[in-house]
Amino acid sequence: MKKLANLTTPSRFASHPFNALKGNLSPFLTVLRSYVLTVFFLSSFSLLLSPLQAQEKKMFTHLKNGEVLSTPISQIDSVTFGTGGDTEPGVWINGIYWAKCNVDSPGFFTAKPEDFGMFYQWGSKVGWSSTDPLEASDGIHSWRNLSETGNVWKAEKDPCPTGWRVPTKEEFESLVSSGSVWKKKNDIDGRFFGNEKLFLPAAGYRHTSDGVLGNVGYGNYWSSIPDTNDAYYLNFYEHNCYISDNYKTYGNSVRCVKK
Repeated sequence: MKKLANLTTPSRFASHPFNALKGNLSPFLTVLRSYVLTVFFLSSFSLLLSPLQAQEKKMFTHLKNGEVLSTPISQIDSVTFGTGGDTEPGVWINGIYWAKCNVDSPGFFTAKPEDFGMFYQWGSKVGWSSTDPLEASDGIHSWRNLSETGNVWKAEKDPCPTGWRVPTKEEFESLVSSGSVWKKKNDIDGRFFGNEKLFLPAAGYRHTSDGVLGNVGYGNYWSSIPDTNDAYYLNFYEHNCYISDNYKTYGNSVRCVKK
């Protein structure tokens, strides 16, 4: 039997250029392998983060007290939607769109139609608490027995939310002409207007000289129209409802109409 040939790689192949090249490429291949692993790791980590980043960027837009707000979805645990509830901020009566709720702090409505909200001196954007103790909406002002001047409630001092304003004397006259009835809403006295479409609570007022709370059970709502040193307002109680005028320094409720 013939002896098997030596299987050792012939010397001419050992010195083949590819083998020399392979030796020279070893450091490069090591670096390349590390780079590929790094890119793979970062890509995987990015895929894990991307849902969170996308969630952070997504916003939930909603309406609160007449103001449009946007909140990151990542900050919301749950959202409850009403079933068949009335989400309209106002009602139409005689061609005028009335807000369903009183003004609370400047630029915001109360949460419910029967909530009193804050009182305002005529022509001012500083709100005053409708319950004791007497507190200003900005926490700075003190009660002032000094009337605002001018022939209309200035827009820059209007406490109504954006897109709304203090009603005129004529608009209140139109509201009174729609008819009203004295009635409770969730145990709060007040008047329903326009076939009981709109409820105004009888919150009382704060007195002109010292801001003392008075006449809870009477409704007093400013119009934007002055009458010399006084201003027109809607006044009502259990047995009557009418437009009158009074000192501008009284603190009355504000119910807005759409601009």
